[in-house]
Amino acid sequence: KDAAENLTAKSGPASATTDEDITSPEAPAFATVPTAVNETSITMTSTIVTDAVSGPVQYYFTCVAPVPPGGSDSGWQADPNYLNTGLTQDVTYTYTVKARDALLNETAESGELSETTIADKTPPTPNPPGFAMALTADNETEISMTAITANPDASEPVKYKFFCDPATPGGHDSNWQTDPNYTDTGLSQNTLYTYRVQMKDAAENLTAKSGPASATTEEDNTRPTPNPATFSLLPTAISDSAITMTATIGYDEVSEPIEYFFYCIEGGFHLRSWSTDPNWTDTGLTPSTAYKYVVQMRDAAENVTGGSEAWETTLPDTTAPTPSTAMFDSLPTAISETEISMTAVAGDDEFNNPVEYKFFNLTDPIHDSGWSTSTSFGDTGLDPNTMYTYTVQMRDSVVSPGPNVGTASDPASATTDPDVDAPTPDPPTWASVPSADSETEISMEATAGTDISGQIEYYFAEKTGNPGANDSVWQTSATYTDSDLDPNTTYTYTVIMRDRLGHESILESIWASATTEKDTTQPTPNPPVFAIGPIADNETEISMTAVTAGSDLSEPVEYYFDETSGNPGGTDSGWTTNPSYTDIGLDPNTQYTYT
Repeated sequence: KDAAENLTAKSGPASATTDEDITSPEAPAFATVPTAVNETSITMTSTIVTDAVSGPVQYYFTCVAPVPPGGSDSGWQADPNYLNTGLTQDVTYTYTVKARDALLNETAESGELSETTIADKTPPTPNPPGFAMALTADNETEISMTAITANPDASEPVKYKFFCDPATPGGHDSNWQTDPNYTDTGLSQNTLYTYRVQMKDAAENLTAKSGPASATTEEDNTRPTPNPATFSLLPTAISDSAITMTATIGYDEVSEPIEYFFYCIEGGFHLRSWSTDPNWTDTGLTPSTAYKYVVQMRDAAENVTGGSEAWETTLPDTTAPTPSTAMFDSLPTAISETEISMTAVAGDDEFNNPVEYKFFNLTDPIHDSGWSTSTSFGDTGLDPNTMYTYTVQMRDSVVSPGPNVGTASDPASATTDPDVDAPTPDPPTWASVPSADSETEISMEATAGTDISGQIEYYFAEKTGNPGANDSVWQTSATYTDSDLDPNTTYTYTVIMRDRLGHESILESIWASATTEKDTTQPTPNPPVFAIGPIADNETEISMTAVTAGSDLSEPVEYYFDETSGNPGGTDSGWTTNPSYTDIGLDPNTQYTYT
């Protein structure tokens, strides 16, 4: 415009851009060094930092040590002052500070400076502590309590410890714990317990102990289990004068220990007074006597269970009859060729059990008598003229744990009378007279003989001497079959016997005869055939051979060649044992036919 205020129009636009600000503010320092305010706080102030280009400026305070536990960084803030709270008492913390402008151009960190928080010497409050409510008996063995919660403290966390007064033994102190609640367990029933509580902080600053507070556990009125009591090992005899037993282990949740009481209700009044031992052995008892026992239990509160079921056991008798070494009253004596008799001295048993006797044949134990209440024994079925040696032993009739056996007597011997007789019957007889089984066999059976010398042998003799007849050999079988005899032939037999000592029958049996069956079977093959048919040997002779006959009961087999044409000169062979035949004196050039 001119002086007369004459304005021109505006020109067209034209633009330019200022330079970018990439310059950080001047680095800060601590205007006020880090300073402890109390046990948990440190304050500090940065120098004022300005930026003419890109203000305003922000500050960042960094806690660089310790790690952990460490303090807190401030974060970016416009305030050059910083208060770090929530620290731990009596700990040294190290800080730096830096700044930045609005364009986030950061300065370097300042130098490090350190400060230590004030040490905490103050116990938690309230001091002394107290109980928030009255102590409570939860049951027969537990008491619960709660302390007043501590006020906030410079050295968290605050811990609590509950003390049971030594004047009420059996209670338990707690450990140091952050929980203000405590339940003391494993206490005795119906008992007064007194407690105090104390607090401490993390700096180990202790309060005084609180005043006392008490509670009484509930009374135990419950009997131990099992109720009634039982035996885990029933009364059992371990000798002839002692019985042992074991009670089932009892359980009582409240009033341990458990005690056991054993008593005998039959056989003599014995008892074992109250004791924590569940085992008892009753001694000095009488053998062969029945005893019956019961067991009971009680807890420390003297709650008594019912008595167990009564169990009976009988002591064994372990004493053998007297005399302990048996004796012969009459020594072994032969009364025949096969029998020896003897008698033992009668025994006596202290408990009036029946006495049994056993006679042992040491020569042939198969003849032992077996146990019997008889004092006499006759050993039979012996060999004639043989010496046998015996002992005798006694025992009582106790069933459990078993008979009491005495010592065997000294041995004694006797010899049976000699055998001089042949077997009977004499002469022998037929149980089954000779009888034909077939065309070639005759069977027979003698009456079984008896003899004191044991084994009998038989001899069957054929008396006719007819073809094929055979005597038997001496044999133990009373049955004999004579074979390979001729058909339709009579044979006569007799039999004699002898014993083991060779005494033969004085007389032989009556003679008895039998005739073999008639042979009615033709030779085979039937009809016969030619093995070699008729063949002319020359002008006057023809030869032939039959197939040889098979085995036949009535040998020898004979052959008959029959000329059937009737032509001149043809001749039958006649019966012959030769299976071959030659017909001679024939006419030349003539046909002849044969069967």
